[in-house]
Amino acid sequence: CGLVFGGGAATAFFAVRELYEGFEQAATEKEDDHPDMEGQDMEPETVHDTDEVQDPALEEAPEDMDIPDENVHETWSKSELRAEIEEILDSRNWIYDEQDLRAISRVTAAMAEKASELIADVHAVSTNTTWFEDTVESSRTFAGLIISDTDSEILILSTDEAADSGESYSVTFSDGTEKEALLKQISRQDGICVIAVSKEGLGEEFLSDLRTADIGSALNVSEGSMVLALGAPLGKVRSFDIGYIGMKSEAEETVDGQQEVFYSSINSDPQHGTFIFNMEGQLIGLAASDKSTESVTGIVSTSYLKRAIDRLTEGEPLPYIGITGSGISFDMSYQGMPSGMYVTEVSSGSPAYDAGIKNGDIITGIGDTNISDVRSYENAVRLLKSGDSVTVRLMRSSGSSGYTELSFDVNVGTR
Repeated sequence: CGLVFGGGAATAFFAVRELYEGFEQAATEKEDDHPDMEGQDMEPETVHDTDEVQDPALEEAPEDMDIPDENVHETWSKSELRAEIEEILDSRNWIYDEQDLRAISRVTAAMAEKASELIADVHAVSTNTTWFEDTVESSRTFAGLIISDTDSEILILSTDEAADSGESYSVTFSDGTEKEALLKQISRQDGICVIAVSKEGLGEEFLSDLRTADIGSALNVSEGSMVLALGAPLGKVRSFDIGYIGMKSEAEETVDGQQEVFYSSINSDPQHGTFIFNMEGQLIGLAASDKSTESVTGIVSTSYLKRAIDRLTEGEPLPYIGITGSGISFDMSYQGMPSGMYVTEVSSGSPAYDAGIKNGDIITGIGDTNISDVRSYENAVRLLKSGDSVTVRLMRSSGSSGYTELSFDVNVGTR
C-alpha cells in the first residue's frame, strides 16, 4: 500500500510540475510577442493557476475537444494532454528511498512469518552401538511442509534424505508441539517422502489453528518472478531467503517422464528441504539436488510433482520403469526412425534394465496404450501400479536391416 500511495503521489507531483513549467514557458513567449507588456509584472501564481490545469471538466471533455487556456492562449486537446503526461512519466527514473525499502522488507518479513507456520521440524532418530556395546541414539533434523490434514492424521512433505536417516521419527510444529511420526511413503527418484502424524492426543485449539500448504499452479511463474525459499535454504531448519526466477525450462528429461524446472540464484539446501513459494503464499516447487549447483538452485515445479505428492499422501507407492527418453525429432524421423519415444538412458538395476531394454530402443507401446512421445509415455506409466507386470513394445535398430519390433515383459517397480 505504501509503494502504491507513494508512487501515485510522485506521479501526480511531477506531472503537474512539468505542465506548470510548460505553461510558464508559453506565457514568456507570449510576453516576448507583445512589446506593450514589457515592464509589467507577471505573477506565476496568477497567470499559471494549476487548479485550472486540473479542472475536472478535462475528464468530462470529449476525446477530440479543444480545451482553451485563457492565460496562455494555447489550445490543448484531452488526448494531447494525456500524451504529454505519459511522456513525462516515461522519461522519469524513479528513485526509491530508505522508507520504501523498509516497507518492502516489512511485507516480505510478514509473508515469511505467515508461511513459516507451515514448516515443521522432522527429527530422524537412529540407534547406533559404540565400541563398548553401549546403545546411543542420534538425531538429524530436516525441514517438513504440512501438506494435508485428514480425519486421523497430519501429513508432512520432506526429503528422501530424512526418510533414509532414521529408524524412527518425530515432528515439532511451529508452536512447539512435538509428536511421534511414521514414514508413510517415499519416492527416491523424486527425492521426497511423506511423514504422517496421528491426531490422537492433539488439542482442539492446536488442530483448529493448523494450516496446510496451498500447492499452487506454476503456470504463471516466469523469468523475473519473485519467490520465497522456506524450510532450510541456509542449511538450518526455519531459515528463509528471497530471490527471483532467472530461467524457466519447461520440459527436461527425467526418469519415466519430463519435468518443468526453474533456476534461481536463491539459497537452498535440497538435502535438508527447501520449499519455494510465490508471493501469494503458494508452493510452486522444491529445490532438487540433481538440478542444483553451488551457485544455482534448480527447482522442480509442482506442475510435475503434484501428482506424485497426491499418490504419496494416499499411501500408494509410485510406479517405476526406469527409462529416460526424448521425442523423435524431425531429423530423426527423416533418417527413418519410427515414431515413439527414443530411449536415451536405462537406469541401472531398474525394471526396464532387468527386462533387457537398451539405449537407442524406441518405445511404441505400454500394455494397450500406444506411445508417440515422452508425454504419452509418462501418462501411461502413471496409470500402472507397483508390482504389476506389463508388456513394453518397442522398435530396435538392426543396422542396415532397419528396425525390428520386439516386446518385453516388465515387472513394475517402486519409484
